[in-house]
This record gives sequence, structure tokens and C-alpha cells, in this order.
Amino acid sequence: MAWTFTHLAWGYLDFRKGYDAAGQAAQMRATLKWAADYFMKCHFDELSYVAQVGTESADHGFWGRPEDMKMARPAIAIGPGKPGSDLAGQTAAALAAIAMAFEAVDPEYAMRCEAHARELYTLATRWEGKFSKSLSVRSFLNFEFWEGRERKEKKKKEDEICIPLLLKEKKTEKKLQVGNMYPSNTHLDDLTMAAGWLARRTGEPAYLADAANYWKRMRSEEAGVSLTKVLKPISPPTCFILLLRRSSRGRRRRKKTHFFPLPQI
Repeated sequence: MAWTFTHLAWGYLDFRKGYDAAGQAAQMRATLKWAADYFMKCHFDELSYVAQVGTESADHGFWGRPEDMKMARPAIAIGPGKPGSDLAGQTAAALAAIAMAFEAVDPEYAMRCEAHARELYTLATRWEGKFSKSLSVRSFLNFEFWEGRERKEKKKKEDEICIPLLLKEKKTEKKLQVGNMYPSNTHLDDLTMAAGWLARRTGEPAYLADAANYWKRMRSEEAGVSLTKVLKPISPPTCFILLLRRSSRGRRRRKKTHFFPLPQI
């Protein structure tokens, strides 16, 4: 979902005139806002993000409307000690891109998206790892029911922070399916995207430097193996295009040709 809305926002930003001409700019912003609101609600605490709601067998075994789902649907979150750089990184990228889409029409909402993107980037980079690997299928905190309050951007009081209300909190030894649905082979492509989009949104050189470093690591760790076999097939060229657009060398190259090798950043 985060990957999808990162690219929807990217298309809106790069082809805004087309959306305006078609009279679809407002519709696209509404679509992007729908996703961003969900991402920000999942980011219920500065260092926590909901990685999965429900289980594979229960969800796929129910053929009906989501509104009619009455079975237990545990919410599992990533955080310190339970990393999910792939999930948090790509969500940070999506929120940074969506922030740019709203900058001209709703700067306050754009700043909210950026603030969440920054925090998710910190979560993704401080505790590196894939959520499908770090979240055990046994003995994790099972949120049988939780409810979130709207996050207050000005954290003046502790009770103003959006914290889950754990009404039934317990340890469970029941084997649950965690991370089976959308596992990642690597988290480095998502960190490259996160840093690249935060660089584009903020203009801060540190983010661009991070993006280049994650790109180098991604290429180094997968040396000798086809990236398209190891990563999500579209991720390497996507990361490449984003990095190239943000680099001064890339801007010079674009004036000369449309075809170029992967950047040696």
C-alpha cells in the first residue's frame, strides 16, 4: 500500500498539468489523503507502527465485507527491538511524497505528513531489519482490541500523544501468521526510497547522502545476483531514477541523453 501511494503521489507531482487538464487533481489529492490518514493512524506512537492487522488464514477464510468481520483481528506493531525498516521506510517515503502533493493547497496537512515521515524514517534506520523476520510468530503482545485517538502534533502533554488503549493486553503463545503475506527480501530499497523522498521534500543534504549510502549497500550486498531476482522487480530502477533526479550529476546527464547506466554514487 505504501509503495503504491508513493508512486501515485510521484505521478501527481511530475504530471500535475495533466491532472489539472483532466479535472482530476482534487480527486487524486483526496485519494492520497485517504491513504495518508491511514498511515498516520497506524503510526500511533513515535517509535511504533502497526505492521499487520489480522491473520492470513482468518482473513482469507472469510468471504464477506470487512464491516462484517467479527473474529479477533490482532494488531501487531513494529518498534524498538522489533524492527521493520522495509515497512517504516516505504511508509516514510509515501508520506514525504504526499506532503509535497499538499504543500500548495494545505501546508498544515503537508507538515503533518512530513513530521510522521521523519519519525518513521528514524524508526526504520535506528533499528534495521525486515518486519517479516523480526516479528516472531510466538509470544508477542496481542492487541485484542485497541483504539487510537487523533495524534496531537504539538506534544505538550503526555496524554495528548496518540497511544493505543490496550483494553485486553496479554501474552499469547498461540502461533499466528505474522509477515507471511508481504515478506521482503531486503529493506535497503525501502530505506533508499525513504531517504530519497525526504531529500526531495526537505532539501536536506543529509537525507540525500543517506539515500546514496543505502543504494551502495543494496548493490554491494547483492553483488553477483540479479537485483530483479532478489528485490521487488521495480525497486532498483525506481530508486535509481529518484537518486539520479536528486543528484547534480544526474541533472547534467539528463541534458545529454535519456539512456544511462546505473549511477556510481
